[in-house]
Amino acid sequence: TLCALTEIGMPANLDGASLVPQLQTPPTAESANHAGANHAVSYHGRARTVRTARHRLILHRDGYAELYDHDSAAGETQNVAPQQPDVVAALSKIIETRLGK
Repeated sequence: TLCALTEIGMPANLDGASLVPQLQTPPTAESANHAGANHAVSYHGRARTVRTARHRLILHRDGYAELYDHDSAAGETQNVAPQQPDVVAALSKIIETRLGK
């Protein structure tokens, strides 16, 4: 973002994307929801995670998946991944799109 704003070239060894387009035209709440921007994706150690309005999926490097449904009374105390493989697959795609394999 700073390289783009100062109009200097971005060094080849840096990862990331410029936020200049978002600064120039901030997304509306509606466009953000349609673009999937309401998903928080992160990683730490040997796990990657995505948080949506309803679910949190944690994918461990050893293949173990934890899925929590925040609309249920159990919240993040009951792993529902075995019962909802379709949700695990859909959220896994979001992680792969944002963070790679």
